[in-house]
Amino acid sequence: MRWVVYRFDVDQEGQPFRGMEDSYALLGLRPAAKYETTWERIARAVPDYVPGNRQYESFRHLTATLLLT
Repeated sequence: MRWVVYRFDVDQEGQPFRGMEDSYALLGLRPAAKYETTWERIARAVPDYVPGNRQYESFRHLTATLLLT
């Protein structure tokens, strides 16, 4: 089967490859409250969920997302 959209969360055999979490789930918010948080609160949670050697990269991605929205 050929995919129209590249799946980054599964490998070639369809097995889970990377775990994915939305920021609202990591912050303990209900799905209905997904947009009731702030970028600052999300940024403050990065050290709690991202290993130290990947935090800089995560903050760069978060900054790019914020600037492009």
